[in-house]
Amino acid sequence: MNLYASGEDYVEAILVLYKKFGSVRSVDIARHMEVLSELYTLTKDFCNIIFSKNAAKLDEWINTAQKYDISEFQTFINGVKKDLTAVKNGIIYSYNNGLQKVV
Repeated sequence: MNLYASGEDYVEAILVLYKKFGSVRSVDIARHMEVLSELYTLTKDFCNIIFSKNAAKLDEWINTAQKYDISEFQTFINGVKKDLTAVKNGIIYSYNNGLQKVV
């Protein structure tokens, strides 16, 4: 059986909710999927800010993104805030020290 992305997302949402609560209700799935959609939009917005050369938008993005109580997302936001000046400089300036190797 082939699952498409939306079906995979739905099944994954059920699994995540089941692991978190021990049971799954349709209303929980709807809320979870709505949050995923909002997080996807926030992620796209962050990418757009990075390439926009407008660092002022980053502060607004951080304020919006902080309302989500998802630990992994909060960890990312805290990292951005910790190095806010460097992140803003990375948005503003086209200078870099080359490609970074991720291990």
